[in-house]
Amino acid sequence: MVVAGDFGLSEIIEDNLPYSITGWAQSWCSGQFDYIPPPGWKRTSCWCCDPPSTHNGCSYCAMAKVTCEPIEPVIPIAPIVPEPECVPIEGKPWECSGLGNFDRYNCVDGKITFVEHNSTSCGYQPAPAVVPPNLDINGCDTDKGYTWCDKTQLCHIESTDPCNPIVPVPTDVPPSTIPAETPPTPIYGIAQTPECEPITGKPWECGGMLGEDNYDRYDCIDGKITFIEHNSLRCGYQDPKAQQPSPQELILVEEAPSEGIDMGTIAIVGILGLILVGGFILFKNKGNGET
Repeated sequence: MVVAGDFGLSEIIEDNLPYSITGWAQSWCSGQFDYIPPPGWKRTSCWCCDPPSTHNGCSYCAMAKVTCEPIEPVIPIAPIVPEPECVPIEGKPWECSGLGNFDRYNCVDGKITFVEHNSTSCGYQPAPAVVPPNLDINGCDTDKGYTWCDKTQLCHIESTDPCNPIVPVPTDVPPSTIPAETPPTPIYGIAQTPECEPITGKPWECGGMLGEDNYDRYDCIDGKITFIEHNSLRCGYQDPKAQQPSPQELILVEEAPSEGIDMGTIAIVGILGLILVGGFILFKNKGNGET
């Protein structure tokens, strides 16, 4: 069997014997100093050349990079890994290993052999079995105090949920005669409806839900505090999409008369009328004089 020294290489690049070897040799790739591999091997590649005194070569030797392989391919033989020898141990596993050390190995015929996963002999403790509930014939859990109620056809606990019949919804009343439920009026921040007296020119109160804001308007109507509107401008709410008038401006607009013409407007109209009539007469007299 050849070894790396048989190839006469001054520098070995890759030693993959017995399959191949690559390195630098003091030779050429042809001619008088052509590189010759040892018997049974062939040169599969050659590159020439590096200058002398490189790759451990002599001062006058050209350096060629060569790769050699056997003429007959070598059939690789897989290494045989023998099973470890062992001696049986009476009364306990030969070894416990694996996740949690619960895998059991015994020595069988002088060989370490896997026997069982999660072995109790290696200390494995299985989870306790789940005990099903004690159910009666109707499926009620009697351990928790449930019994069957024929009136409701359900399991119940008598002390907290007495077995009372379910009140049926009347079906003989025509739907049109059943009064519709009136939705409750939302009251934000007011727990009850106290007595009140009206306050002229402004809301009786501005409140909010849980104190988050004070924009909910309440007025005193018939002696009762009554919710009017949510996010009221009268309570200072400002619409983020538009510039809103202040509560004082709203009060002035609301209190201003909405019908009729005030006396100042009448006086201005009268004066403008007199000016127009006087101008017309002056213009007419001037025209008659010129004629």
